[in-house]
Amino acid sequence: MKPINSRRHPEVLGITENVQDPPPPGDCGKYFPYYTSISCWEMGGKCYCASLCDNAFGCGAMVGNWEYAYERCLEQNMTLSTIETQQEDKMIDDFFQLNHEFNDRILWTSGKYSELGSQWGWNHYGNETVAPGTPMGYTNWYPGRPKNNKDGRCLGLVFNDYGVTYENGHWDEFSCQNGYYGVFCEETQQ
Repeated sequence: MKPINSRRHPEVLGITENVQDPPPPGDCGKYFPYYTSISCWEMGGKCYCASLCDNAFGCGAMVGNWEYAYERCLEQNMTLSTIETQQEDKMIDDFFQLNHEFNDRILWTSGKYSELGSQWGWNHYGNETVAPGTPMGYTNWYPGRPKNNKDGRCLGLVFNDYGVTYENGHWDEFSCQNGYYGVFCEETQQ
């Protein structure tokens, strides 16, 4: 029996909504190839992918709580994004400001609070450049944030929401169980 090519027949993976033709091989479109509710692009030498919507209506499998977003990235051999420098943060913000389909979105990153370490850290598995639970060296928190330093809090990026700008800090903390935020994955460096 000949194996079924899941790239040509996404139904074998259980994918039935937001299906599109697979992209040409060799570009960032190889990630999340059958979803129209997620967009992927190259920036700064690596691929990123993010949800185009921030609620469960019309987004299908591309919104959820932090753990769900984390798992969606891993399924594509990606990780939730980590922002290690001011230059990387500015590059990401510039991209989102120019691409208005992402306006008014909150996107999960790999940032998470750990009571064990009493600190915010990046939680990446499969990324050789960032160890799991690595403390954040660079931050760009919204003023007064984070205010809930306790387990169960995760970092989301906010774009054009409530007048938040890069210069004023566009990082905020949310309950990791909030199920209506989008994924923001990055290609793992191997």
